[in-house]
Amino acid sequence: MVEYIVDELGRLVEVPVFRPVIYTSVYGSELYYDCLRIFLLSLEKYGNYRGSIKIASDRTLDQVLEYVPNSAKERVLHTSINHGNWMQRYNVEALGLHDFSPILHIDSDIVVNRDINQRLHAICSRRQVCVTTEVETYPELAQQKIAQLPDQRRIGNWWGLEILRSDPSCSEAFLPLVNGGIMGFSDHSVFSLTSLLVAELYKAPAHAAVAEWFGDQPFLNYVLVKTKLGEYDIFRNACSFSGSSTPLPQERLGFAHFLWARDADKPKIMKEYFNYLTEEPSAVIK
Repeated sequence: MVEYIVDELGRLVEVPVFRPVIYTSVYGSELYYDCLRIFLLSLEKYGNYRGSIKIASDRTLDQVLEYVPNSAKERVLHTSINHGNWMQRYNVEALGLHDFSPILHIDSDIVVNRDINQRLHAICSRRQVCVTTEVETYPELAQQKIAQLPDQRRIGNWWGLEILRSDPSCSEAFLPLVNGGIMGFSDHSVFSLTSLLVAELYKAPAHAAVAEWFGDQPFLNYVLVKTKLGEYDIFRNACSFSGSSTPLPQERLGFAHFLWARDADKPKIMKEYFNYLTEEPSAVIK
């Protein structure tokens, strides 16, 4: 999204419109709403974010607001979903984010641990999809081009390796290992294009088995490689990936994604990490 201004030489200049929104989705049991609470607290306290927040959920707005910090309640927008799956993050019509730039998706099992505003401005200036990757965790999958890449552990399909190999136009690229937990779009046109392509691939009968086992992430990786829309620098080394059996992240990279924690362990370890970050006793989550 851009607007035009007249510069000092009397010329029209395109400038990005900065009207950010951060969106997430949450559904199911109380455990996941406990994660939402911690995510939003971290976004306010450490992310220093004061823009709009869009939440897609299977509860009413009033019910959702119970998990929102008081300082953010007036900035929350809500949309209802009647079923939960990975594809809610690509539901262009339901999310209704047309008036925002940039658009940043963050999973609700993420703790934000440093100021987010500089990265929001950077996303706004790129007409790409800014994402985190798991290259640091799985370096062996990023060292060779897709056509020659061995996959001895048979985990490449989490990032769409077989789909990418089946498309000759992608064979000379490297597997980006994009994690769908954080996705930044410069504006709604980039968000809409990416989301519609991922959704079509996800629903295609030929990809039913991949979708069932691996969710949306293989198709996101394929779309970003095929369209060359992937942007990997803004969030490079900005996210740690953790779980129940890993130590709490020591560096404040920007985001801590607790994707490897399961069930009740997820909000428990997120709360532990938030309290670890917190110096003021009054801000500790009980």
